Amino acid sequence: MVKLKKIKRQTIATRLLLWFLVIAVLPLVIAIYLTFATSESSLRKEINSNLLAIADSKARQIETYALERKRNVSALAHLPNVVSSIDELNEAYRKRGINTAEYQAAADKVGPFFSYYIQEFGYSNVFLVTVAGDALFSAKPGVAGLGANYYDEPYRSSQLGQAFDRAKTLKETQISDFDYFASTGQPAAFVAAPIFNGNSVIGAVVLQLSNQEVYKVVNDYSGLGETGETVVGHLTGQEVLFVTPTRHDLQAAFQRKVRLGSQEATLLEKAVQGSQGQAVGTDYRGQEVVAVWRYLPAFQWGMVVKIDSAEAFASINNQRTTVMILGAVMLVVVTLVALLVARTISEPLIRLTRSARLIAGGDLNQRVAVKGNDEVGELTEAFNRMTSDLKHSYESIEETVRQRTLELQQTNIELDRERQASEASNRAKSTFLANMSHELRTPLNAIMGYSEMLQEEAAEMGQENILPDLQKIHGAGKHLLNLINDVLDLSKIEAGRMELYLETFEVRAMIRDVVMTIQPLIKKNKNSLILDCPDDLGLMEADLTKVRQALFNLLSNASKFTENGTITLQVARENLNPNPKSSEQSSQIETQSSVRPSPNGGSPQSFIFRVTDTGIGMSQEQATRLFQPFIQADVSTTRKYGGTGLGLTISQKFCVMMGGSIEVSSRPGQGSTFTIKLPARVRQVKADLIDVSVSNPELASPTIGTVLVIDDDPVVCDLIKRFLEKEGFRVENAASGEEGLRLARQLKPIAITLDVMMPGHDGWDVLTRLKNDPELADIPVIMLTIVDDRNLGFALGANDYLTKPIHRDRLIAVLNKYRKDHTHYSVLVVEDDPLSRSMMLRMLEREGWSVEEAENGRVALQRVAESKPELILLDLMMPEVDGFQFVAELRKQEEWRSIPIVVITAKDITIEDGLRLNGYVERVIQKGQYSRDVLLRQVRDLVGGMRDEG
Repeated sequence: MVKLKKIKRQTIATRLLLWFLVIAVLPLVIAIYLTFATSESSLRKEINSNLLAIADSKARQIETYALERKRNVSALAHLPNVVSSIDELNEAYRKRGINTAEYQAAADKVGPFFSYYIQEFGYSNVFLVTVAGDALFSAKPGVAGLGANYYDEPYRSSQLGQAFDRAKTLKETQISDFDYFASTGQPAAFVAAPIFNGNSVIGAVVLQLSNQEVYKVVNDYSGLGETGETVVGHLTGQEVLFVTPTRHDLQAAFQRKVRLGSQEATLLEKAVQGSQGQAVGTDYRGQEVVAVWRYLPAFQWGMVVKIDSAEAFASINNQRTTVMILGAVMLVVVTLVALLVARTISEPLIRLTRSARLIAGGDLNQRVAVKGNDEVGELTEAFNRMTSDLKHSYESIEETVRQRTLELQQTNIELDRERQASEASNRAKSTFLANMSHELRTPLNAIMGYSEMLQEEAAEMGQENILPDLQKIHGAGKHLLNLINDVLDLSKIEAGRMELYLETFEVRAMIRDVVMTIQPLIKKNKNSLILDCPDDLGLMEADLTKVRQALFNLLSNASKFTENGTITLQVARENLNPNPKSSEQSSQIETQSSVRPSPNGGSPQSFIFRVTDTGIGMSQEQATRLFQPFIQADVSTTRKYGGTGLGLTISQKFCVMMGGSIEVSSRPGQGSTFTIKLPARVRQVKADLIDVSVSNPELASPTIGTVLVIDDDPVVCDLIKRFLEKEGFRVENAASGEEGLRLARQLKPIAITLDVMMPGHDGWDVLTRLKNDPELADIPVIMLTIVDDRNLGFALGANDYLTKPIHRDRLIAVLNKYRKDHTHYSVLVVEDDPLSRSMMLRMLEREGWSVEEAENGRVALQRVAESKPELILLDLMMPEVDGFQFVAELRKQEEWRSIPIVVITAKDITIEDGLRLNGYVERVIQKGQYSRDVLLRQVRDLVGGMRDEG
């Protein structure tokens, strides 16, 4: 359990100190905040204004540069000598080609003029192109492409070819973007203007621009500090391409790209999309910057002018550091002053508190010195008076407390005696039930076994006249077995050992099976059965066996108490009524049910099973006693119809376990109606008590040490840990079998508690591995389980259970199961009851088995030593050496370990029994549940399987 830490109370000195600090620090914080806010706002405005001015200036310079270049080429295209030159060059080119004297003469005529022009105005080159796209002239000789056609690749897709084509087509001056130009190996842009002869376009003049003018504008870092720069980009598909170098990346021009949508492209993306603005964002380096962006329509570029935030706000950050240092110094000074004042005020109160604490601790002779006549002095005098009164009261109460303590101790002793007596009574009851089961089933074993054999012998000898009597004997034994089973079931329910085995099943199919089973009883008294069961009832999650048993009991009773009448079974599904009311004619047994919500989220669903008959009926007084054990309607009913009165009691308790109820409504002579109401989804309820069984009897009085708890349920772990730690044990928990094995090897505990039902390695697997480990084998293991005997049997490897008395056909079937051919194998029957031993001996010998017998475990060990049998049929409860001791001694001999053992017992197998048998027996068969043939077949298969493995 988690213990909450006590919060230390605040003293007067602490509160005074806090108030002084609040009064002193609050104005300081407000002043600092206002100073920072004002300074930061002013600085941001100044930075933004500076960046806006720089961006506007650079945008104007680039736009002016582009506009001037467009004007220059337009004026050049209209010069008469340019118009005449293109005609002359075109004429020479068309007649003779470029490599002729006529062409060279025409080129020499205009060459000096264009060379002077590009040198004077700062162009890289000038081209003359015909209207058909033929390149006639270049001012710089040796340029690749002279004489080529600009409508052919690679010129068609170049910036040069595109500028020419737009100028010729649109008949106006056009400027291209900067791009890589193959002829020069450098980025270049081109401005082209059409050349007119009259109203007709005869060609175009194209000027090659140098990027140095644009670079000069972009790379001017005036006013941008140490980290500021200008970034210019052009949109190409889903990326922005840098067209100029940057301050932090001199190779960025036409090399660096950022993808649209990325954080690094946010600012450039806004610029190339035609917007303008300012903000704090992230640049292409991933750094936070203060930026202003513009769109440059002349080149269709986006431009961002920025500076790192760290540099831009460096002054305000420095100011913040200085102010925080000063504030810290002031806070220290204020704290020291506040401590001095608070101590002066609180010192008298501290002395008074110290003395009062001693008084509260029991020192009633303590007195507080009175200093001063103020309020503290008056409080001190009041404490002294209170101390005197407390001392007097304590002395009078102490004797009373002593007397009450003695009385309480005596009461606890009596309660402990009653608890021990109750536990002894429960143990005696359990022992009685186990012994009763054995003592009743053992003679029944002989009665039913001999009756089966006598029936077979009578049939073989033709004495058909005695068969009805033998059948009556067998039927009476079977009836007695059912009575014993009912009593044991009722005792399990009352002891809280009966568990629910929930499964999901089709209600319609379950009803169909019940109706088919009950038909012989219906017809016995000439009754008819009416079934009202819709096809769309759906699924139910409950204990199928218990639901079926309760319905079968109601239909069986209706058949028994009705003659020449009608029995009706109605089944329906409906919403649960949260406030059921009992009718005046019904006796109702109900319980609070934890029902899960229906899958559709509405009200919880329930199933109603209603059995109505036209039989003898009963009065209200009889109905009120109906569900009491061993009680029927009245004595005359018992005499006439028979029965123990346990069927309805067990059915009612099954319904209560599943969160439902049984109601009865009846009138004498008019029949009865029994209604079972069950949730559609029953929730499993864990037992309130944990059944603890010890696998090592030596663990009777453990010494104080470490106990290892292996259990996947944290609630169980916490519960065990709490009550063991109170007794002085150290407890360690493991949530799985694998973790438990690891901790066992590490801790070497004095004992281990082990849950049976765990995911992964279950309790049986972990127990086996513990006992196979030499270092861990001697550690006592305590098994914790809520599973019943049947689950334990399956965990041990059992396939079937045979309960006394043994049915002849079942025994033969079990034996036949373990013998695959007709070879005579030897079987050792270990049974203390002479009748049962003789019966099994005759059964087996008639089937061709070679049988040895032993009346107890000691004699059985002698028989095995004399002649090793193929199979051992073993009873557990025997004098001298019982079945458990026999198994332990048998497995000590290496040559005897391979002998299969089938336990045939009238005793219910408990957890302790299972731990003692685990790994040593092949089958656990309870006597009386199956016929001879099935038992013999199982034994035959087992022996055959062991032979095959050998």
